[in-house]
Amino acid sequence: MFPTMFPDMLKCRAMSDSDNLFFTLAAGFADQPERCCLACPGGADWSFSELDTLSGRMASALLEQAAPGDRVLVQIQKSPE
Repeated sequence: MFPTMFPDMLKCRAMSDSDNLFFTLAAGFADQPERCCLACPGGADWSFSELDTLSGRMASALLEQAAPGDRVLVQIQKSPE
């Protein structure tokens, strides 16, 4: 079922050591912001635009608490939120 619903998701590329998940997904932010980026079984679908907005909010909250150059570790439950 999944490959039929989202055939383009099968076209993945490996991330290099200098990549991170945000920069890998960011390619879709500008190209197709309203396209589905994350589909949760039994839950909401998230567009590239929605993930960009949410990640920006989280980054801003972390920046308010950390000094430049600090490393931050976040431990949370596995969830799209």
